[in-house]
Amino acid sequence: MVNTFKSMRREEVALCVEAIRAAANSGSIVVDLSDNASSLSVYMSCRMVFGKKYMDVEFDGRGLMSVVKEGTKLLSAPNLGDYIPFLLLPLTSKGLQSA
Repeated sequence: MVNTFKSMRREEVALCVEAIRAAANSGSIVVDLSDNASSLSVYMSCRMVFGKKYMDVEFDGRGLMSVVKEGTKLLSAPNLGDYIPFLLLPLTSKGLQSA
């Protein structure tokens, strides 16, 4: 299974390294490696799951990273029903109940 996506991973890592190299050669004093690492992770996951690389225009110009960050923020928000049990049923927006 790991070798299945070997060529895709190599391609994405090469693109990431090229983006870092271009940023470093542009005269920028600081290169944001965490942003590049996040992008690499999201783009590789997207290609593995959906079979294609999504471009920013496919997300109303906001970009894939923006959509992923927004989704992560929404899914990681605390559920008020965990803290105030009588609100559990009306506020169970995630469709999950804690154990």
